[in-house]
Amino acid sequence: MRLEFLFVRCQIRTLTTVPPLLIARGTLSAATWNAWMEKEQLNSDEDPLVMDHNIIEAAVADQLQLLDGHRITLIDLRAALQEENRMNSASFQETVFEKLRLIQSTLDVAIQQRNNNAEVIDQPQIARQEALVEGEGAPREAQEREGILENVEFMEEGQELEAEREQDSEAEQEQLRNPPEAVNQEQEDAQPRDQPDAEDPPLPTGQREIEQELHRLRQAEMNFRRNIQLEAEREQDPEAEQEQLRNPPEADNQEDAQPRDQPDDEDPPLPVGQREIEQELHRLRQAELNFRRVIQVLMETPTCPPRRFEQGQIRLSGERFMRCVFCEAMGEHYSDSCHIVSRVEQRRQLVGERRLCILCLEYCTGGQFCKKRFTKCYHCRRTGHHSALCELPETTPRVIEQLTQARVGFGRCELRIRDLEERLHRLHN
Repeated sequence: MRLEFLFVRCQIRTLTTVPPLLIARGTLSAATWNAWMEKEQLNSDEDPLVMDHNIIEAAVADQLQLLDGHRITLIDLRAALQEENRMNSASFQETVFEKLRLIQSTLDVAIQQRNNNAEVIDQPQIARQEALVEGEGAPREAQEREGILENVEFMEEGQELEAEREQDSEAEQEQLRNPPEAVNQEQEDAQPRDQPDAEDPPLPTGQREIEQELHRLRQAEMNFRRNIQLEAEREQDPEAEQEQLRNPPEADNQEDAQPRDQPDDEDPPLPVGQREIEQELHRLRQAELNFRRVIQVLMETPTCPPRRFEQGQIRLSGERFMRCVFCEAMGEHYSDSCHIVSRVEQRRQLVGERRLCILCLEYCTGGQFCKKRFTKCYHCRRTGHHSALCELPETTPRVIEQLTQARVGFGRCELRIRDLEERLHRLHN
């Protein structure tokens, strides 16, 4: 507003300076100029305009003075608000410090009382110990003997626990080295032939179950790798695939497929090829479900077009003195299109170091006092930050790439599931 008044006054002064020059040169007569000035001029609302230069100068001066008064009032209000906030913060801090000092003093008194009570309670026991020490010395020797015996018992218990741990570790290593058939055979025997009856006891149930689960997982991994190798061979040799379909390899791993603790009246295990295909189908269906969820989340993630740095050049003559906030180049490009400092993280770091407002990128108090607090970001259409500090244009390419990868993975899962279902159908037939 102040600039508008100054611009109007400058134009009026220029207009009133030219006619005397024209009159002096004889180009324009004074009567003609006075006739023009006395002619009534109307604005767009059909209201008469003030044509007297002195009246206009006085009105402009009054308006400028009024604006200066408002500006001083706002500065005083801002200073008063900042001082009030500072006083409130100082008062709150003093209250917190006073409460902390009170709590500290209460804790000191409680600790002192507890120490005094402990001294009062321990005085009879200390007196008895002093009396025993001052006597013939027999009670003191007895106490020392009891302490030595307790230490010996504790050391023996520790040695027993250490021996048990070593035995368990050796048994676990033996279980991992030997196949499960040999381990089960040893468990069925009452005692090994070359060891006495008082040797290591059998492993605990929990540890045995863990070892069985480990063996089952390793066997499943081996079967899975074997299945992958067989599928590669089938793709290279179609005749071998037909032979594999006619004679499934269930006889090789029949012993591993049947658990040793499984009753005889249960259903026989599935063939190895069919079982592995069903396991792979289950895993692929779970992966397909996960891909669906990831795709849904990524599609709901907000995105926007990337920053077009080449289209951010300044072309308007009125903005030729505009300076970039980040690289400080004058009249070349807008701050949002700065290609020198293009990363949002670097931009935010510069804004923080220079203590600029994140809403207008200028020196102001920020928050609700900023003139651009209601201006929405060009990219995410939200308030709270300047368009040059928006992270959405940088995260959008990563979201699009992740969405593309998720869709490709989903398509591969569908093709793989269809292929395995056809193979499973051929095995059933």
